Amino acid sequence: MGQNKDGSFNAGVTTKSGRYEQFDIAADGSELIVKNVREFSTLIQTEGCAFDDRTEHLYLAKEEGDLLRYSAKPEGDDTSRVIAKAGDFGMLADLEGVTVYEEGSDGGYVIVSSQGNNSYVAFTLPDLDYAGRFRIVDGSVDGVTSTDGIAVTSIPTEKFPEGFFIAQDDMDETSPSEPRKKQNFKVVDWRDIIKTFE
Repeated sequence: MGQNKDGSFNAGVTTKSGRYEQFDIAADGSELIVKNVREFSTLIQTEGCAFDDRTEHLYLAKEEGDLLRYSAKPEGDDTSRVIAKAGDFGMLADLEGVTVYEEGSDGGYVIVSSQGNNSYVAFTLPDLDYAGRFRIVDGSVDGVTSTDGIAVTSIPTEKFPEGFFIAQDDMDETSPSEPRKKQNFKVVDWRDIIKTFE
C-alpha cells in the first residue's frame, strides 16, 4: 500500500497471471470508497510490490524475471525500468518480496527477496545502483529460508533507532513441538544490515 498526496491510499495487487491492478482507497465518513484506477500486464507471474510515496514510484518483482520500477500514478506510463534481472548481483529466482527503506526526500534503498539463495539484495535510491546483498543466518535464533514477504521501516524506535527489517521465514528450526513446520517472522536491526553495504 501507499499514500497519495491528497491523503487517499493506493493498494497494488499482483497475480500469478502477471496482471497488476491498482486501487484508490478513500474514506467517506465511516465508509471506504475503493476504485480500480489502473491495470497492466507483465506477462509473467508477479510477486511483491512496494510504493515510494515520496517519489511516486512503484517497485515490482517478477518471480522468474526482473526487479522493475514504474510510475505509481494511476495515469502513469505502464512501461518499466529494469533495475536488475535474476542472475544479476547474486539474485536467484524466485524473486519475491519488495520493500523501500526511506531516507530524506528521495534517498534510501529498495530491497528485494532473492528466494533462490535465501538472501536480500539492496539498491540505492534514487540512482538504483547496487548497494549490497545480505542473509539472515543462524544466531540466537535460526536463520531465514525461502522468504516470500519482506518489510522495512526507517522510523526510529527505542530499540531500533534507525528502523528495522522484517522477513517471513518458512520454517522454525528451533520449534521443539513441531520442528521445521512453523512459519514465523524475523526482525533485524537496520544498523546491522547497513554494515554489510559498507
